[in-house]
Amino acid sequence: MVGTDINTVKIWNTAETEFTRLESQFPAYTLIATQTPRVSRSQDDTSAPDFTAIIMTLLRLEKKKTDILITINVPHIKGEYNEEDVDLELGKQGKLIGSAVEHSARIWSTFKIKDWGLFGEL
Repeated sequence: MVGTDINTVKIWNTAETEFTRLESQFPAYTLIATQTPRVSRSQDDTSAPDFTAIIMTLLRLEKKKTDILITINVPHIKGEYNEEDVDLELGKQGKLIGSAVEHSARIWSTFKIKDWGLFGEL
C-alpha cells in the first residue's frame, strides 16, 4: 500500500478491533501510522503537511472472500496543530489524531452491513 515510499511511513500502534453491530464476529485490525511527505524543492514547503496520521481499519469478510478497509487520513500542517501535543513515541496523539481515533471508534460501534448481497453469492 505504500509503494516505493516505505521509508516515509512509521507504524506506531496495531490492535485487534471489534465491530459491535455485526451479527457475527469477523477478524478486524486497526493501525495508527504516520507518513512524512518527501517535499521537493519545487514545492511550496508551507503547503505540505509535516506529516499525515493514518488510522486504518481492516475488516476481514473471509466467507465472502473480501475485505473492507476504512481509512482516516489526518494531515498535520505547520501552524494548524500544536506540535508540543504530538509525540507518538511517548503516546501523545494530540487533538487531531485523538479526534480521528474517536471517529474510528464511532465507526466500529455503528457499522453494520445491511445488504450482504453486495458481496455476491458463494
